[in-house]
Amino acid sequence: MSRIEKTPQDLANLIRQSSGNLAGFSAKAKTLQTLGTIIADICPDIPDEIWQVANCRQETVILEVKSAVWGQRLQFERNRICQQLAKASQGQLTKLELKVNPYGHRREEPQKAVKEADKPGKYMSENTAEQLQAVAKNAPAGLKEKLEKLAKHANKKP
Repeated sequence: MSRIEKTPQDLANLIRQSSGNLAGFSAKAKTLQTLGTIIADICPDIPDEIWQVANCRQETVILEVKSAVWGQRLQFERNRICQQLAKASQGQLTKLELKVNPYGHRREEPQKAVKEADKPGKYMSENTAEQLQAVAKNAPAGLKEKLEKLAKHANKKP
């Protein structure tokens, strides 16, 4: 039986040719990435961790900024950014909206559940049991019984 020879196809071409959600997501992600590089070129002094392109819809680009201070800094560059975006998009994107989202850039990992077996078990040493027995000798009857019962738990593994 002979082997069927097929040349591999580029994944980017396959996604571009498909019509559906995946193609739409891919195109939107590529657009947002391009807009991000344009803005980074205009404002190279602003760190990349401070802002991100959140969305673009109709004729507006929405930037998420980590703090109001950095938002104000981008406000000073708003005209230059809008001009470059209009040039790059042939006039389709002409407005810039800044949103302050201090927690938007934080990527927290979900905390793993702690199993009961991972927690250290309760353990009482022999020395502690002897001390409880010594205290129980001079204690009233009710307390004496409870201290002796507690002392019996010495050296028991959980």
